[in-house]
This record gives sequence, structure tokens and C-alpha cells, in this order.
Amino acid sequence: MLLSLSPKVIDRIISFLSDDPPSLRHCALTCRALRPASQRALFHDIHIVSASGMDSFIQHVESHMQEVLDLVRGLTIVEDRTHPFGYLMPSQIVLRLARLESLTFVNLASNTSLHIPAFLTTLSGFTSVTKLSLFACKFDSFRDFSDLASALPHLSSLFVENVEWQGSPLRSTENRCNLPPVPSRGPHLNTLVLSIDSDPRYFDAIVTWLLETPSAKSIARLRVQSFNFSIEGEELLILGRLLHSLGGSLTHLEMPFFDSSETILTFSDNVNLTSLYVNAGDIWFGGSAWLSVAGVMPGVASCIQSLEAEYSIEYPVNMQEEAKRHAGRAAVDIALNGENFRNLKRVDLRVSVFIRPYETDLEREEIRDALLQALRRGFTRLHSRGILFVR
Repeated sequence: MLLSLSPKVIDRIISFLSDDPPSLRHCALTCRALRPASQRALFHDIHIVSASGMDSFIQHVESHMQEVLDLVRGLTIVEDRTHPFGYLMPSQIVLRLARLESLTFVNLASNTSLHIPAFLTTLSGFTSVTKLSLFACKFDSFRDFSDLASALPHLSSLFVENVEWQGSPLRSTENRCNLPPVPSRGPHLNTLVLSIDSDPRYFDAIVTWLLETPSAKSIARLRVQSFNFSIEGEELLILGRLLHSLGGSLTHLEMPFFDSSETILTFSDNVNLTSLYVNAGDIWFGGSAWLSVAGVMPGVASCIQSLEAEYSIEYPVNMQEEAKRHAGRAAVDIALNGENFRNLKRVDLRVSVFIRPYETDLEREEIRDALLQALRRGFTRLHSRGILFVR
């Protein structure tokens, strides 16, 4: 019966088992029609969380046929800092995982892995890997971080979340006043995602380093998230240097905006910027930050076609604060309908509604609908153009 089903239907069936490896194995072993889809789901992403898991993975690599190993697209290593094993990855894995695209390290500590010379040599053999993700990694020095990020020869996407290194977060030898020249060493990135919660100076060091690499001219998609730009505006200055260096290569930007953005940031060099994602935060209380966004975009805003923002509403509504929000929404509505945004085709507002818990489900739904309707009415110009989408 299953033999008569199309591959798309079988793929859809197997997709419901993506988080159930035992069932996937059973499907692969019991039905010939289900085997290809089951194997793709089973081997697409490999997660290793222990030394025994690394040993088992090595044995599988050595024993499986190459056509099965060619299904592996992602490899995630969650390091155990008390019993590290990441550095145990042998070089023969590189030869067998010829189609690996994504490499992720979680809790990696350089004093246990990067001090093993063969580790970076092994990573440099992954010529098919284009995406590197580093989560909660702690390095002995900034050099260890940059060596790891530079080890993959064809890296195009770098995701960094809460990485740290010993000593000062800053690189004291850097000249922070002038843009450094761009040499040929280092990654040539297309996508960069930075999320730093512990100390924004880590952001400073990473961006300053990237300005010395080919990435300073190649990044097309940039996301800065969960970040506190509060230390005397220095981090905004560093970000401004990166935006200036990227110039026309930047097409998509995600970042929080603050009142100080107007005097520090400029997008005049980013002539091909077409989409913008705004982490709204508290800017809706006044609207001045939105006006800052519009104010720094002459010359490039006409290229922007889509804008997305997050917005939070709390119920019961404080009428005094609501008056500020209303003024802010009106200012935003005017700014986004100016000449600078004439090519704007879509504005998405992702709304989170916080309602007191003792309301019934029906009351909560009615309250949410009423608040969203009021929000739409606050953006009369965008709503009349048919480009406002609230969800």
C-alpha cells in the first residue's frame, strides 16, 4: 500500500517522527518505501552530548556506507566541561562527512579542545561546512575564538551567542578611532548573528576583529539581538563602523533602536538595504526612536520594502502610558508614510498581549481582539495603504 504513495506524502508522514529516532529506525528497517525518508530524517542532524556518544558516532562513521553518511547535514557537539570530548573528533570523520553543512558547538571550552593542535586541523578539513554556531562557549583568549571562526575555509554564516574569553573583553591593541584595512585573512561571511548578554564589550571586540577580515565588505544579513547598548554609546559607534564598511552589501538588518541611534548611526552607505527588523522594546512609549530611524535613512529608505517590529501590550491599560503610546504610534505612522518609505510594501507588527490571569479564556480573546483593533486604528495611514499586518 505504501508503495503507491508519492515521495512527498511519505516525507510528510515521516516528518511527524523527526523527534523520535527509535521510530525512525523501525521505519527504516521494516519498510522499503519508508527507508529513504526515514534515513534522511535520522541522519540529517547529529547531536553528540558525551564522550560515549562521540565514540559511538565514530564507530557509526567507520561502519556505515558512504551513501548514508552523505545524508548528514548538521553536527552539534554539546561539550561536557567536566569530562571534555570535543577534541576527540578524529580527522577521518572529515573525509566521510563530505556533505556536512552546519557545525554547532555548545559549552565548548578552549582549554580542553583548542589547545589540541589536531582539533583545528580537523576543522579546517570540513570544506563543505558553511555555517558555524557557537553557544555559551568560553575561550582562553580572543585568539582562540578567532582561530576557531577562521578554521573553516568556506564559512559564510556565523552565529555567536554569549561567548566569552579570559581576561579583558576588549582587545587593547586595537585602534578604535579609524577603520582598519581589510586584509585577505579571516572569514568571508554572508550572514552574521550576534547575541551578547554578559558584557557588550565582547560585541565590541568581535565586530572590531571582523572589520579586519573580508567580512567587513561581504555581510548581507546582520542580526544584533539581546544586547545592551548602554556603555556610553561606544558599541553603537562600533556598529556604525561596521554598517559604514558593509556599504551596499547589506540587504537585511535586525537590531534594537534607541533614542541615541539618531546621532550615532547612519545608513547612508547601505544603499541596498531592503528589509529591517526592529526590536521595539520601549520605543513605543514615545515614538522618538522611530523618528530617529526615519531620520537616519535618507537616501536608502527608498529601497526598504519590508519592516517588522515587536510590540507588547499590557492589560489593564494605564491611560497615562496609553496616551504616550498613542502619540508614538501616530509619529510612527507619519514617519513610515514619508517619501523615504515610498517603496515600503509591508509592515508586520508581532504583538504580545499580557492580560491578567483571572480573566476567562473568552474574555481574554475578546480583550486581545479589541486591543489589536485599536492598534490598527492607531496606524491609519499604513492601514489605509493595506500594508499593515498585525499578528
